[in-house]
Amino acid sequence: MNVTQDLSILHLILDASAVVQVVMALLAGVSCMSWYYIFMKWFSVRQERAKTETFERDFWSVGDLNSLFNSAVSDRHNAGSMERVFEAGFREFTKLKGQKNLESKDVVDGSR
Repeated sequence: MNVTQDLSILHLILDASAVVQVVMALLAGVSCMSWYYIFMKWFSVRQERAKTETFERDFWSVGDLNSLFNSAVSDRHNAGSMERVFEAGFREFTKLKGQKNLESKDVVDGSR
């Protein structure tokens, strides 16, 4: 036998015991699953970054925060995390602003 034939990956796998083959198959399967999750997370982070940039651009360009809030509420299922935080904070701000016995400092502190 040739040395290169003895050290080929396929030859080593086929000549290994059943236990070693099962362990290698499990390792290969877990490796594929981890790469799948790595790529899915990478795509998710990329998509979230794009949503955040879009919301930040809209936030600084819009003159009326009420219209931005209404837009966030109407498109909640496609909203990014920053947009959902804005929605919750603005909702709390408008709720506290409607109370008559609170000072403006308390309204702002309660919205944080």
